[in-house]
Amino acid sequence: MKPFDVIVIGAGASGTFAAICSAQKGKKVLLIEKNDCICKKLGITGNGRCNITHTGEIKEFINCYGKNGKFLYRAFNSFFNNDLLSFLSSRGVETKIEDNGKYYPVSNTADTIITVLRNSLKEHNVRIKYNSTVESITLSGNTKTIKLKTGSENYEADKIIIATGGLSYPATGSTGDGYLFAKSLGINVTELYPALVPLETREKNVKELQGFALENVIISLYAAGKKIATETGDMLFTHYGLSGPAIMNLSGYAADYLNKNEKVEVAINLAPAYTQESLKAELNKEILKAGKKIFANGIRKFIPSKLVPVMTAVTGISENKQCNQLTAKEREIIVDFISAFRLEITKTRPIEEATITRGGIALEEINPQTMESKKIKGLHFCGEIINIDGKCGGYNLQEAFSTAYLAAENC
Repeated sequence: MKPFDVIVIGAGASGTFAAICSAQKGKKVLLIEKNDCICKKLGITGNGRCNITHTGEIKEFINCYGKNGKFLYRAFNSFFNNDLLSFLSSRGVETKIEDNGKYYPVSNTADTIITVLRNSLKEHNVRIKYNSTVESITLSGNTKTIKLKTGSENYEADKIIIATGGLSYPATGSTGDGYLFAKSLGINVTELYPALVPLETREKNVKELQGFALENVIISLYAAGKKIATETGDMLFTHYGLSGPAIMNLSGYAADYLNKNEKVEVAINLAPAYTQESLKAELNKEILKAGKKIFANGIRKFIPSKLVPVMTAVTGISENKQCNQLTAKEREIIVDFISAFRLEITKTRPIEEATITRGGIALEEINPQTMESKKIKGLHFCGEIINIDGKCGGYNLQEAFSTAYLAAENC
């Protein structure tokens, strides 16, 4: 008889929860982790505050993962946000809702969540092997043998859950090991890109805007002139380009098309409360009222003063030109700039700076009803290693917990 029923590789949020859920069913579980502690990456999520999940129904969630979201229907129907909150509440964790539906622990620290997970592992007698890097997984019938890089220990089990994360934040232990294991077993892994990552721009004048934030703007992403996606929210100018939640949510799409060598642009609507026509009418009214005021002062209603030098550089209209001297063509140019301030994206920041990885174990390799490999009986996947990435706001953590629960239920 094998000493363990289930072996989980990777003690991030998803792997740890998979181990807990497996042990709750009475399984003997071994959790293997390369770090000296569990949930290292979870400790830095939400700037250390841990945005654990989001409000909303399953259909709303599904839309936040793009074209691959439908894969998660079964996982979410098995274990969703209310189940996660109940799990935490039953263990004394109070939660609160902030920022358009984001859930955080009332304590405002990820340590609260990690402590609950650590205590649950202990409660259910999960054996944890820290500071242990898996070298290989080999198969013999239904038996999977895990060989460690250090020492001579091998571990065998009929059920294995791989929850090794992606390539983002490698300092937390996410170095892509699971992709190599999968490939060695003949399982397809898609191309890997950064997601939820800042973007770099071709225009160097954005450096002058470093640290300047825009709130509640509409940002559209274009590839080869075609609109691909749109986000509403906050953004930040940096010394290299653009960041902030709305930009991060578009970054995965940007990575897809940049890797196809297509021209990628963002268009920022600085006055989203107006339609093109209403903006034109309101601008004309303000310019008429401004009379001999210089152009830069006459449009403050529509554009922050910090952006005026950039606008004049882009449009070629002198900021000292009097409002009553603006031609009809120049007014159209101003309207176009305000409604669609365009910047070309040259690349994403490195995957090491990304919040999550885009790509992973190909979805056609996994049974969405069980998280089990379609090729190898008893081999399951959960969390970031799967080819699914969601928006900012707790969606990726919910996916991690939901797929972990489903994998454990079927081990």
